[in-house]
Amino acid sequence: MYVVLEGIETKEEFQIAKEMGVPYLQGYYILKPHRL
Repeated sequence: MYVVLEGIETKEEFQIAKEMGVPYLQGYYILKPHRL
């Protein structure tokens, strides 16, 4: 099972998630949606 934390939209949220040890992150801060 993998844990994916969604909704990372700010640098602060990103830092907290990394400090908590969340291995997979998703959100606008990481990459904004784009066409394939």
